Parts: sequence; C-alpha cells; structure tokens
Amino acid sequence: MIKNNKTKTLISSLIILLPTLFGIIIWDKLPNDMVSHIGLDGTADALSPKAFCVFGMPVILLALHLFCLWITGKDPKNKKQTKKAIGMVYWIIPAISIYTSLLFYSIASGMDISYEVITLMLIGIMFVAIGNYLPKCKQNYTLGIKVKWAIENEENWNATHRFGGKVWVVCGAVIMLCAFLPGKFIPYVLIGSLLPTAIIPTLYSYLYYKRQTKKGTYAVTQTAPTMPKVYKIITVVCIAAIVIFVPLISNTGDIDFVFGEDALAIEADYYNDISVSYESIDDIEFYEAAVEGLRTNGFGSFRLLMGQFKNDEFGYYTRYTYYKDAGSVVLSIGTEKLVIGGKTLTETKVLYDTLKEKIK
Repeated sequence: MIKNNKTKTLISSLIILLPTLFGIIIWDKLPNDMVSHIGLDGTADALSPKAFCVFGMPVILLALHLFCLWITGKDPKNKKQTKKAIGMVYWIIPAISIYTSLLFYSIASGMDISYEVITLMLIGIMFVAIGNYLPKCKQNYTLGIKVKWAIENEENWNATHRFGGKVWVVCGAVIMLCAFLPGKFIPYVLIGSLLPTAIIPTLYSYLYYKRQTKKGTYAVTQTAPTMPKVYKIITVVCIAAIVIFVPLISNTGDIDFVFGEDALAIEADYYNDISVSYESIDDIEFYEAAVEGLRTNGFGSFRLLMGQFKNDEFGYYTRYTYYKDAGSVVLSIGTEKLVIGGKTLTETKVLYDTLKEKIK
C-alpha cells in the first residue's frame, strides 16, 4: 500500500512531523519539562523533557503510522478496499499528531484552555467519522469489526458494519454531549462509550450469525486467502493487552513498607524497590492530603503512583504512594524529598508514627 501511494504516504508523514518544526521555532519559549500526558479525568499528570515532546512524540507517532500502513497493506483482503476506508488509515494519526502537539505546546506556553472539553469533542467527532466510514469497509482482517462470522460471510459483514456504524455515531454523540461534565466523570464517559462500540456490534454479529444458521443461509463467502499468521499473532497480542494486561496492571499492585532494624525497605510491584536508612532522614512531616505533582518518569496507574515527580513546593521528588488520596508522609533526606503513603489515611498515619519512633 505504501509503494502504491508514495505521495500520500509522504504528505501524511510530513504532517505528523510538522509539530517538530513548530517546536524548534518556539524552542526557547518552551520549559525544560513539558506536560506529556493527560489522565482520563482531564488532569495533566506527567512531565517529559522538552526534547522528547518536540522530537520524540512525533517520531513515535510516525513509526506507528508507518506500521499501520504496512499492516493494512499486507492484508490480502485490502487490495480491493474502498478509498474512503483506506483514507481513514492515512489521516487519523496525522490528525492526532497535530492536535496532541498543539495541546501540549499550549499548556507549556501557559494558555488557559479547557483542553478536556476540546479533547472530548474531538474524540466524539472521531467516533462519528469512524461510524460513517464503517459501512463502507469491505471484508478484511485489519479494518472494522473483525469477528469470525463477519469475515467469513459478506452478508453478516455488511449488516454488522451498518449496525456498528450507528453504534459508533451514537457513542460519539454521547461523548460530545458529556464534554462539559466535571472532570471526575470523564473516565466513566470514555469507558462507557468505548465498551459499547466493541461489545454491541460483536454481539449483534453473533446473533445475526445464529439467525443465518437457523435459516440455513449462512455460508462462507470469503474469496481472499486465509488470515496470515502474522495477523493472528498480532490479534492475540492486542486482545490480551487490551482485555487482560492493561486492566490488570492498571488496577493491581501493592507497596509494602518493611521496617527493619536500621532502614525502611519499600517493596513495590511494577517498580524499583528502595531502602532508606533511618539515619539519613533529616526531617519527617505528615500531610492529611496527598502531595500533588506531575510524574516525570516511573509508574502510574489507577492504583499506584511511583517514580520521579515534580511540583512547585518540592521541585523534583521521589514518590511511592497509592493513587487514592490517603494522606502523605514527606521525608527530607539531604536535599531530596521522598513522599510515601498507605492505602488509607489511617495506614499513612501509622506509617508516620512508626517512622517517628525509628528516627529518634
């Protein structure tokens, strides 16, 4: 597909890299650390070096873009795919690159914008656009609702994608209508909209297949070669990551604080364990509220926040806490700060009291 559309591939790739040129032009006006991630609730929660935001992000998106074009082009069923469906593959990532880069540049420049509202509106528009393109997709292994019954039967495929397109449009409209809700509702809006786009069309396709089978009208009508092995592997890996790995990592894990004879050992899932000698602790403070900050590197999920963070009060500091607001214990170790916390405010207070006794 890339060989046959060299001009379109070149133009779409240059658009992806365009924010890099803009970043170079305003380089001196950008802070050394820029916001590089915004959580589902619309809150900026991570920082990255300026060089990564200006150069790294567009390059990563370019690599993803070329991979999507390659994998789509390798699909034998896409040789006769509609131009509109292929066009969707070419222009989604360039649009994402332009928007995300402008968003992060705007935040870095101190502009006061409701980026969560804009983001949800654009996500909703994208859903509506995809919903309109779905009925135009022909049977293939890479685009659309790729369930066995639809891939094997053209009637099932067409019915599934007509119905699925309507589901995507409705979900997109819901996302846009919910754009002005408070940030705490945004994760529920996105999850509540994403799940139906996958589950409802799949269920519809299966029920349609059962009706076809009952009537004796179901027949394998695919004319292209069988699904290549590479697609099977990629499909299994992606499904495992989305259905099992990501939810598991995002909602599991613990931080254990082990009080030894001479040091506090912090044993954390998914991140580095550390040990802090009691003698090295110069001061200790208890905060009833969680210490705010943006992650510059480390691990963050719906359960844990660990790694290097930055805020106006401490500058750069190390953190081992739970995502939930359960208070904080702030340790001063020379010029460095270490913020730790338990699952609940009570656990955090016990952690503080125990450490106070140990460092006497």
